[in-house]
Amino acid sequence: MENLGNEKISLEREVLELEEQLKQTRTKLNQARILSTLSSDEKTMDQGALFVDAAMSNHSQSPQADTDIPPPAPHPSLHALLLLSDSALPLGSFAFSNGLESYLAHHRSRSTRSSSVNLSSSPSTTSLFHSFLHLSILNTASTTLPFLLTTFRDPTRLEECDDVFDATLSCTVARRASTAQGRALVGVWEKSFTVAMSLPHSHPSIPAIASLKILAQRLRTHPAVAAQSRAPSNALEIPTTYAHFAPVFGAAAASMGLGEYDTAYVFLLSHAKAVVSAGVRAGVLGPFAGQGVLAGTGIFGVKGRREGEEGDGKGGELPVGLRELIEECILRERETSVEEGGITVPAMDLWQGRHELLYSRIFNS
Repeated sequence: MENLGNEKISLEREVLELEEQLKQTRTKLNQARILSTLSSDEKTMDQGALFVDAAMSNHSQSPQADTDIPPPAPHPSLHALLLLSDSALPLGSFAFSNGLESYLAHHRSRSTRSSSVNLSSSPSTTSLFHSFLHLSILNTASTTLPFLLTTFRDPTRLEECDDVFDATLSCTVARRASTAQGRALVGVWEKSFTVAMSLPHSHPSIPAIASLKILAQRLRTHPAVAAQSRAPSNALEIPTTYAHFAPVFGAAAASMGLGEYDTAYVFLLSHAKAVVSAGVRAGVLGPFAGQGVLAGTGIFGVKGRREGEEGDGKGGELPVGLRELIEECILRERETSVEEGGITVPAMDLWQGRHELLYSRIFNS
């Protein structure tokens, strides 16, 4: 795993160097074409020389100057990546606390009971939040990434993964949250994102588009999610379409031309942003502290220094922040099959399940 991480960093650096070299080569090509065009017209040689000097001067000052060849555009998947990572995406993710509210309530009551014995032993609210965020990311990665990556690689298995994922969920609260966000994503994809897939620079996955269209059609017509006026005659009929968030996210990302690693990263980062937002609204930490959690390092402890990495002078240890934790989760779960995926923090189901039993709460169950 460590070698894979080092190899990924070196490949990313090599790509950046090649992109810079390509930009310089395009600049030279543009100048050569201008010179060739002007030299073919002997009558306007003097004016052409002045134009060449001006064009070369402007191009050296602004690499985005207008020429006969447009500047290299960013990768088309970047736009889709920013869309899926947008906090304003109407999925309802911020209506849920992912178990944070229940976790804090249970630990506060436990610390209150033990405060009379030893005040120094009770953890602070911030440390409780960091602990929960760590456990939540680990559990989310192990339970959802196998299904997300499977549907990303093979979108035709969307229905199968959706059904298996529903069978693996033992917590009713987590099931409701997953299906609510998944169905919202299907709606956003169908009503908004499908338009962008017809653009010239897009590289959509045809199987992913077909699978999502079938899923959207079933959500509209299936009795379990259709309007009440079309309620089923058989009330005990078991639904076959759930539209859980993780499988739908993988298929949607594939349909929009995202990369596999970027898809997994933005999924876990969005989960972390939702937990941080819940912590801010619950009064656990402030807005600036929340952004510090997303951008900071060392909040999840330290790890051993890898080969080729620089240590911090304390025994070769490196601080572990959110970025490092997400990268390690992706490397660990990227080869995990659907059959091998499972819960790594069993207590997470208890915290989420007991949320609806709280006397007062500010988040949905």
